Amino acid sequence: MMMNPDRPWYQKSETAALLEHGAALEHGISQDESVRRRAEFGQNLMIDAKRRDGWTIFLRQFTDLMVLVLMVAAVIAGLLGEPQDAVAILAIIFLNAALGFYQEYRAERALEALQALAAPHARVRRSGVLQVLPAHELVPGDIVLL
Repeated sequence: MMMNPDRPWYQKSETAALLEHGAALEHGISQDESVRRRAEFGQNLMIDAKRRDGWTIFLRQFTDLMVLVLMVAAVIAGLLGEPQDAVAILAIIFLNAALGFYQEYRAERALEALQALAAPHARVRRSGVLQVLPAHELVPGDIVLL
């Protein structure tokens, strides 16, 4: 069977993935190789995005193109002597902003909770020995046992 190097990692066979990373199923990678790869790739950590405060999240709701178009429409309606239309448009804008804020704020808190649940340790086979390591020390090519 011909291997396609352009295939995503999850579509590769076990053998192809091991070969690509220079690892063996029974032995994993050597300790020296893991040190070299950690120096090359860095630690296995998720980069935390800068946490935004509530006001920033709320104000971002007003930067969407359609919201800006509705704001212009509200101003035009007010200038044309249609205050009811202007108020209705502004009410829709603020309702949209409130809903968007609520969803985005909850999504950020859910992501923070998921990051807190991340596994702090992993069982790894290196140099043929089963080891329990901090998850941030994993490198490409490690054989992780679930």
